[in-house]
Amino acid sequence: MFKNFVVKPTERLIVLLDGSLHTVLNAGKHTIWHWGKEIETHKQDATVLHVQWNGIGSLLKIASERKKAEKFLQIVHNPAGHNTLVWHDEMPVFTMTDNTDYWAFFRPEKGELNTLTLAHNEYWLPENVQETLLLRNQVPSNCEKFVVEQHERLLIRINGRLQRVLGEGRYLLQSKARAKNNEIEIERQHTANTMYHQWEDAQKWAKEQPENPQWLVLESPVGQNTLAWHQDFGAKVVASGEHAAFWLPENGEIETHTQPKTEYWLPENVQAALLTHATLDKPLQKYTVKANERLLITERNRLMRVLGEGDYVLLLGEEHKALFADTGIPVYENTAQLAQWAAQNPELAAAHWQRVEAGENELLLWSQNGKLQNLIRPKEAAWFWREAAQPYEIQRIDLSKGLAIDTDTVKQLQNINFGGHPVFKNAVHTVNVPEHHQGLVYIDNVQQPPLMQGRYHYWLVNQTVGSQVADLRLQTCEVSGQELLTEDKVTVRANVVCNYRITDAPKWFAQHQSPEEYLYRELQFAIRALIGSKSMDTLLEDKQGLDTELTALIRAKVPQGAEIDSAGVKDIILPGEIRSILTRVVEAEKSAQANNIRRREETAATRSLLNTARVMEENPTALRLKELETLEKVTEKIDKISVYGGLDGVLKGLINIQQPK
Repeated sequence: MFKNFVVKPTERLIVLLDGSLHTVLNAGKHTIWHWGKEIETHKQDATVLHVQWNGIGSLLKIASERKKAEKFLQIVHNPAGHNTLVWHDEMPVFTMTDNTDYWAFFRPEKGELNTLTLAHNEYWLPENVQETLLLRNQVPSNCEKFVVEQHERLLIRINGRLQRVLGEGRYLLQSKARAKNNEIEIERQHTANTMYHQWEDAQKWAKEQPENPQWLVLESPVGQNTLAWHQDFGAKVVASGEHAAFWLPENGEIETHTQPKTEYWLPENVQAALLTHATLDKPLQKYTVKANERLLITERNRLMRVLGEGDYVLLLGEEHKALFADTGIPVYENTAQLAQWAAQNPELAAAHWQRVEAGENELLLWSQNGKLQNLIRPKEAAWFWREAAQPYEIQRIDLSKGLAIDTDTVKQLQNINFGGHPVFKNAVHTVNVPEHHQGLVYIDNVQQPPLMQGRYHYWLVNQTVGSQVADLRLQTCEVSGQELLTEDKVTVRANVVCNYRITDAPKWFAQHQSPEEYLYRELQFAIRALIGSKSMDTLLEDKQGLDTELTALIRAKVPQGAEIDSAGVKDIILPGEIRSILTRVVEAEKSAQANNIRRREETAATRSLLNTARVMEENPTALRLKELETLEKVTEKIDKISVYGGLDGVLKGLINIQQPK
């Protein structure tokens, strides 16, 4: 029994008889005698050196089969706990993992197969192997390609312990490497902007591996701070008693400076070098002081240094503070703080500030560009910059000569609208005396000479200042609705008015705390006494006399400094019952007067009729005229009149006038 096979040039054929390896056929025509045995074949791609039939691994576990296979194939053994790489110029790299003990490969026509066996926890491939595989751009399945750029580092740690630091280049690493209780970590760090190691516990590994060629390890002595910087990177502070690792730069060297940790000031050459860096590690900080500024450095609230215009790098601790001050304002505003600094360091304070103090009876005004800015009260002081950004002037005012403000100073105050100024609005007292008024000013409750019409200003410093303005025009004091009892026990309500004029304001205000209230009360007392001494009829009969008496009473009581022009009762309001009685009395009086007038008129009318009758009796013609007048009135209301017998007959019939005998 036989079987013929034709193997193409791009193929290889693995032949098995009854499951056992028999031969491997290359390109060509072949005849296989199998004598009743079961024949099994597996075609393989001739361009690939490793056997692609998956069953080869199981077959090679049998020693007899391995021995047969060695006649036709190259057998590679992968020990337990390892990975094996197999490669050749004519084939891609093949990876034998932990579950593969053996594998078969076709023998190359040229050269030999290359192999590399790695333990599971081994991450590093020999450099020549890495170079070979990277040139062929072949990456095994258990490996990973890493490209480290110019400003990068690759850190390899096992169980957190640093094993290797890789610089710029290309690398093949067994990134999936594992072993019992071991774990490999690969971390990429960028060093373009910093030279300081940034991974966790870096200080610990730096201390354990101080001679690592990739970095510089600095240990800052106890009580000292160490600064490290490079021209291409920022600056870093290594605190007292600490370690730090720095990547070694590609060009130049890392510069360092060590100084006591309590010292904040850096040498000028160190500051100049650090000012060129874009980033500074805290507590390093850059300060830019402008022309009209000063930088004050304090240590535990004690002034240590005053810095002028320029750029500075300072190493300030928690006990230090940096304060910017504006020299555009000539005076330092926090007087109490500066006084404390001056007591602690008088030479430093005197070098930068001038202390200006006002005397016991002295007021100081300081101005800038011709405008008042602030004042210094008596026995107080202010600190002025010796190098103020703009000039200033100080004006001294002697308060012992009086608190009145002179005209020139008033103009300066008005130029700054002192009424809205936060300082001067509470330092100036203003008195406005209108026309026909008189002003009084009190300094420490002592009355000053009176003021006539005008506007006056006084300093509100050292002493209290008060003022009053009196109206010299005619004024009115009115008591309304005052209920009073007359002599005949009738209750009335009265409204009283008093017109007065202030003639001497100092006397007017000197005698009473509130003269207007005093006059009001005296007017009440006067009207009460006046009405209580008169009956109701008298009050109603003689109002003018009542006003005269009231004026006399109030003039006797008015205080000095004022005169009473007039006083009088505006209204006397009676109770409702009295008003009703008086109304009825008036009605009765008027009714009687009306009856008298009516009777006089009736008598006069009767007398007139009697005289008329006497005339008619003596004169028939007058009687005839009266008859005709009466007839005319009668006929005015008659629509139609019929005449019979002629007009003369009618007239004679109607009216028969007999001549007197």
